[in-house]
Amino acid sequence: GIWPQPSLPHGDCQQALIFAVLMSMLATNLWFAATQLSASPGQIFSIVTYSYEFIESAVMLPVALQSLTRITEITQRINRFSDEETVSKAT
Repeated sequence: GIWPQPSLPHGDCQQALIFAVLMSMLATNLWFAATQLSASPGQIFSIVTYSYEFIESAVMLPVALQSLTRITEITQRINRFSDEETVSKAT
């Protein structure tokens, strides 16, 4: 793809494990809603939809943190370069 693929510190195995845990949470929510709550089909759909939205957000969190880290590092480099230029112009 165009964008760099995010990776967690311990690689793809850790990402796969996190995704498996989140998908098992989705399956548990679906099972619980269908068998234990006597929920209507619309309520079950809502539970599954909100659970999936949560999974998507949780999967995107490492990407957001990686982007924030990159922006912070770039800002620090710019500020350091700007400070060095100011000092060299003053002398």
